[in-house]
Amino acid sequence: MKNVVVNTSIVMVVGASLIPIVLAVVFIPLLRYLAGLFLFYLLFQLALNGVIEEVKAEQQAKIVEDEEQSNKKAA
Repeated sequence: MKNVVVNTSIVMVVGASLIPIVLAVVFIPLLRYLAGLFLFYLLFQLALNGVIEEVKAEQQAKIVEDEEQSNKKAA
């Protein structure tokens, strides 16, 4: 019975000492990767919003130009 307690204690100590190593090896690089993806997503969204706004402005300018031309033809 004493042997089981000692083995359990050894497993607990080894497991507890592995937690920081696992965090350093797996969790921190994963967080860095996810942060990079998030920043890329934000930059992509900002760029895409800029493109969408530019296309909308061009369409609006074309509509105004077409209206002006139709008004000139009507007059």
